[in-house]
Amino acid sequence: MSVSYSAFGELRVSVDGVTTSIGRRRERQVLATLIATRGTAVPAARLATDLWGQDAGPTALGLVQVAVSRLRSLLEPDRPSRGGTRIVSTTAGYLLRAQPDAVDVWAYEDLARRVLDHPLGPEQVVEACTEAEALWSTPYAGVEAPESQAHADRLHELHTDLLAQHARVLLDLDHPDAAVRLLSPVVGEHPYRETLWCLHALAQYRSGRQAGALETMRRLRAALADDLGVDPVAETTALEQQLLHQDHEALTQPLLTGSDALRTDRPRGGPALLVGRDAETARGVELLRQVVDEGRTRFLLVTGEPGIGKSAWLARLTAHAQERGFEVLTGHNHGDDLVPALWPWIEMVRSVLDEAPPEVAEVVRSAVSDEPARTARPMLAFYEAVLALLADRARRRPLLVVLEDLGHADSSTLRLLRHVAEARLQAPVVVALSRRTTEEAGRPVLGALAALSRAGVVRVHLEGLPTEAVAELIGAVAGPHAAELDEHVTRLTGGNPFFVRHYAALLAGRQDLADLDPATLPIPYGVRDVLRERIDQLPEEVVRVLLSASVLGRTVTPELVAALLDLPTEEVLSALDVAAAAGLLVEDEARYSFVHALAVDTAYGQLSAPQRVRLHDRASRLLEEQVGPGPDTVTAIASHALAARDLSSAHRERAATWRARAADAALHRHAWAEALEGWRDVLDLASEQGEAVAHAHHGAATALLHLSRGAEAQRQIEQGIRVAHALRAWDLVVEMVGTQATMAPWSWPAPGADREAFIAAIDDALVHVGPGAQALLLVVRDIDRCATGSGEPRGQDTARALELARDAGDVGLLQVVLVHAITATQDCWPPQRRQALVHELLATGPDEGSLRVGVSFLEGLVAWENRLPEESDAAMEDCARAMRRLGFTRMRMPLAWWRATRARDRDADDATELLDAAVAQHRRAGWSAVEDVVCLAVARREGGRHVVRDLEDCPTPSSAAVAALLAHAVLEAGEPALARRYLESVLPRAEAARLPLAAQCFRLLVLAGTGTEQEVRAALGPVEARRGELVTVENVLDHAGVVEHFLAAGYAAVGDPRAA
Repeated sequence: MSVSYSAFGELRVSVDGVTTSIGRRRERQVLATLIATRGTAVPAARLATDLWGQDAGPTALGLVQVAVSRLRSLLEPDRPSRGGTRIVSTTAGYLLRAQPDAVDVWAYEDLARRVLDHPLGPEQVVEACTEAEALWSTPYAGVEAPESQAHADRLHELHTDLLAQHARVLLDLDHPDAAVRLLSPVVGEHPYRETLWCLHALAQYRSGRQAGALETMRRLRAALADDLGVDPVAETTALEQQLLHQDHEALTQPLLTGSDALRTDRPRGGPALLVGRDAETARGVELLRQVVDEGRTRFLLVTGEPGIGKSAWLARLTAHAQERGFEVLTGHNHGDDLVPALWPWIEMVRSVLDEAPPEVAEVVRSAVSDEPARTARPMLAFYEAVLALLADRARRRPLLVVLEDLGHADSSTLRLLRHVAEARLQAPVVVALSRRTTEEAGRPVLGALAALSRAGVVRVHLEGLPTEAVAELIGAVAGPHAAELDEHVTRLTGGNPFFVRHYAALLAGRQDLADLDPATLPIPYGVRDVLRERIDQLPEEVVRVLLSASVLGRTVTPELVAALLDLPTEEVLSALDVAAAAGLLVEDEARYSFVHALAVDTAYGQLSAPQRVRLHDRASRLLEEQVGPGPDTVTAIASHALAARDLSSAHRERAATWRARAADAALHRHAWAEALEGWRDVLDLASEQGEAVAHAHHGAATALLHLSRGAEAQRQIEQGIRVAHALRAWDLVVEMVGTQATMAPWSWPAPGADREAFIAAIDDALVHVGPGAQALLLVVRDIDRCATGSGEPRGQDTARALELARDAGDVGLLQVVLVHAITATQDCWPPQRRQALVHELLATGPDEGSLRVGVSFLEGLVAWENRLPEESDAAMEDCARAMRRLGFTRMRMPLAWWRATRARDRDADDATELLDAAVAQHRRAGWSAVEDVVCLAVARREGGRHVVRDLEDCPTPSSAAVAALLAHAVLEAGEPALARRYLESVLPRAEAARLPLAAQCFRLLVLAGTGTEQEVRAALGPVEARRGELVTVENVLDHAGVVEHFLAAGYAAVGDPRAA
């Protein structure tokens, strides 16, 4: 009888050619564990512990035996009533006996080991890799047993190593295209595996795709820098340089004896893991000493799984710091959405604000006070004030800043942390942070970790306690006990102090600990089970108080819990004392806190859904009545109201109202991500398209703009304007049109976009608003025509808007309209007239805030149009300096394009590098016209050398100028027929008369090389009317020279003597 086993994909068994899926979960888990432990017997008790924990209770061993019996019946239907030859019982446990080739995952392992560990010929490697790849699928799909999951992880590592070896051999056999096909689908699944990315880039180079190879290396470098805050290893950098310099000799060396970067990955991460706590404490104390000696700010990050002792370790570090004269400021990240954004920083700065310098205190107080500020300050002003406050405290005595639970921090807290890390503050400050390694790090956390890495953070990783420390901890809680118990608990808990402490609490009070057999104890599957049992042992009235308190989050205020349950405060205090004695709470000055976030989750999880929503509703109303809706409580009120939204339509409306107030508060504190989340909740809760919905769209657009997500902001504005227009809420229309006007040009809709509803709202609003609002609406209508290429006459609305703004006598209004007028008149007013607008704008004295950034940028653009390159470059440098000073990021991308364009003007060595950086930044920012910048990069990178090859992968550009430029690049590459076909496909002849200047000029060049005399003469007419002007593509994307250059080519094509 032949039997085979398949653990790739769904777990299956074949007996004499008949395949059966293992349907029952228990048999599936048992068989998967026996396969995963290949050749090693597994005790029944371990199977029960690994697979079911306490869920099966005292019957666990019996369930294992039943599962084994059923598997034996499947594998050996004719076996005797007891025993078996395939799953055998040994003194050490159950063992699966099978030939290696009868189990697909074993066969795969053997093939992989033969390839990776033994010298084989290239053809043998390819044959073995092909055979292994035919076996491969997701291992142990649908199986959750710990041993099988660990085996699956090992198989994934082998699979990656095997792919790399296969690629090396294919390259050595001169099959680079096959290596590209092998690696292209998998590199994205391993974003930090440098070996695979390097091999992929090398395969691309050897198959004639150097640009693709460089793009692959750029993506790898960006992923390592942006996500991990590290640089590639030296070998990867060397390969990148070889690709840049086309070092063909180095790039064609055999790989099986080649670069380390192509042979094996080096592990990434922090220092070696340490055991115990004395060594870690010594490192922390040494850092305190260095900070005092050096007088500069340092960062320390303590990491580990939940309950490993990070808080206790930071408490010990705090004690050492205080002994050495440090001042300690502590901020808490709650992670439960019940506190406002920036709360840890607000906690800290409020405690020392009264002693701060007056100018610093004013800025900080405006951001953390209960009253909204009269004038919105730039976000950077608050950040710099916090830095000044820290430096001021540290000048008096060294400072320790403690921020716990980095993974629970809101986005704004993390942005401020990044700012502190990047400031390189020259003051004796230690910023100590903690983070759970079991939690997936989102993008904001990864950004903060990268900034900390660049600042030279000292990392301390806490491992589980050794058996000796576990014995000491159990003895302190439970008293003398059998030594075997220490090893048993260490194995089950991994030495996690939180797990051990609660396990010890279960043992406390037993009289038989000296000779207790550990196997007779109920085994905790995880800390939640321990906590559940601890909660169940409490008196009923204590459980009620504890579970209700969990609704309020990690911090427990007795008076609020008493009001929540309508109980006397003394009774609640007594109950909380009992819970603290049971190790579920700890005293926190006048309040209590849950001992661990998992304790909150466990208690909260024992409430039924109806109980939860009603407690949240009551909590929301109590906070509103007792504390009031200040900026520090509005988030909590809104979160509770949101949790209670399903009680009724009235509750849903109340939740929408409070989420809107919380979102407004977040905007006030520059917490853009939190504000966006709040406004989106309001939109989800809205039952009708009223003014609240229009306000929510506007708020979401404002937050998205500050997050540099222009395309999404544009969609929110369009939706909000539709609602406001339908409501005839003209002030709201004007407000949202004003926000639209603040958007950078590339965040406007692409040419050809449907803007009928937007323009209709402006047209109707013009009849109902005053002159100042009319000026704004008119100039925005002109900008929209410019952006979308609608074909409507341009310039008249702008001229009228300027008249209205000048007559109004409002300098602020005039500045806004002038800024927008300069944008609106691009390519329709002469450069000299636009220069006059710039001079008028400068004469109004724009302040040194964000307006100054935009004014400098426009000044640079218009100076370039007027052939004043030195003045243009100087204005752009002013713009960059103002951006750095203010922390203003919204012009970063246009400036990146300007630098790339000017580098190409000068034929600089780094022109291609700056072009690629600008494209990457454009993509990351999520602005519109991405297809345009991709096409531009194809046309301009390396002088358009690969434009014909890359053309088929290019998206269709939305910009007529970019489309014509790309067609000209194809012509220059020696493909006139292809250039003509492409030009006619993207720029129909019927639209030629309405094209912008750059499109007209490049179209003329293409026709000069491919068209008839009649076509060229027709194309010359519109261009001749623009003599003396400079030709630019989309303001900053590309500088193409003067109009006369294009006319000369056209004249030459028709034999006109003016060509000379």
